[in-house]
Amino acid sequence: MNVHMVAIAGDGIGEEVMGVTTRILGRVSSVTVESAPAGYGHWQRTGSTIDEDLIDRVRQADGVLFGCTATPSPPPETYRSPILRLRRVLGLSVNIRHCRSAPGGPMDVVMLRDCSEGLYSESEHLVPDGATADYRVTREATARLARAASAIARRRKGEVTVVHKANVLRQSDGLFRQVALETVEAEGLAWNEALADAAGYHLVAEPGRYDVMMMTSQVGDILSDVGAAVAGGLGLVPSLSLGDGPPLAEPIHGSAPDIAGKGIADPTAMLLSAVMLLEHLGLTGPSTAIRGAVHAHLAARVPSSPPAGTDEVERDIMDRITL
Repeated sequence: MNVHMVAIAGDGIGEEVMGVTTRILGRVSSVTVESAPAGYGHWQRTGSTIDEDLIDRVRQADGVLFGCTATPSPPPETYRSPILRLRRVLGLSVNIRHCRSAPGGPMDVVMLRDCSEGLYSESEHLVPDGATADYRVTREATARLARAASAIARRRKGEVTVVHKANVLRQSDGLFRQVALETVEAEGLAWNEALADAAGYHLVAEPGRYDVMMMTSQVGDILSDVGAAVAGGLGLVPSLSLGDGPPLAEPIHGSAPDIAGKGIADPTAMLLSAVMLLEHLGLTGPSTAIRGAVHAHLAARVPSSPPAGTDEVERDIMDRITL
């Protein structure tokens, strides 16, 4: 199987974590990886965060590896997020985030959020006395998310937790709750539900309470960071976005400009994102090899020791790979 991926490192620590990932991919697989620039730095150089010819190449790829991108504050009127653009043009609506502790830890939960609707649809408007943002929920997107959550739950513990704020947002989150529960039930799986604020509490107080969770875009963005804190940090949590076009793998962490170039960026989340992409493409051999090496590396970490440098992490994982 000839697999072609496009790797977009982006900004900040993106170059470092993507470099580790592509080198390890080259060690365990015959995947062809094409590197391309995008992000804030590219915008500063060219006036565009992502080139149109790159969009065309991405559409033809089997998968996309995306590092991280910086966003200026406040963003100029002409600035457009490259990751939001990619999600939109590739029709990616289901974002899967796996918050898992190092072996023996308390957290192992998969969170799914819709990244095409909710508050992250880039639909905002200035009004005379302020600003408004559209909060969109549709039956189609919610059912698609629920089916994806059900497929994952079927391989795990067989239960989906629907997270919402239907007690306040009775029409929008009320529809999300209704369609989600109906769809999960139609898939033949058990379900429960949780209010978003209560779910945040229980993720910290009872890390093993949930297994597969589904939620709207902003809630998922927030709760996955909470889960990451319990699991051991943003540097451990991968994600994969699915939809009509090629799947896109990216860590949930940001560009971390404060540590960029210092050789201390943790590539774990980027590596595990690549593992999720390999699994989705049916490349179980390489995905199993990388995951096993990463988990062995994490299990060997001494919590009280200073964080390992990027090169040290790469060498240790390379040494632990069994083909």
